Amino acid sequence: MEKSVLLIAPNITRDASTTKWLHPCIGIYRIAGYLKKFGHSAECYDASLYVATKKGPSLEEKLREQEWDIIAFSVLEESLADDIAAMHLAKKLMPKA
Repeated sequence: MEKSVLLIAPNITRDASTTKWLHPCIGIYRIAGYLKKFGHSAECYDASLYVATKKGPSLEEKLREQEWDIIAFSVLEESLADDIAAMHLAKKLMPKA
């Protein structure tokens, strides 16, 4: 049974996104590739690009794009408070995921 999976990179503030974290989160892209290999629909969302440039969808917009079966988060110690806030937002918008 195919699952729709959204993998979310660490959710960071503007200062961190422009000084130390503006690079792809390779881990979630590797996981997405693995999931796709086994027939699942997997997308990655990296908030740092939106935070730094305001281009592309916000996290809330991405969450609302479709009904996700699974929403997974990559977290960092430095971004833990923002990551937890993103988890609460995801649970509010997609309570069945």
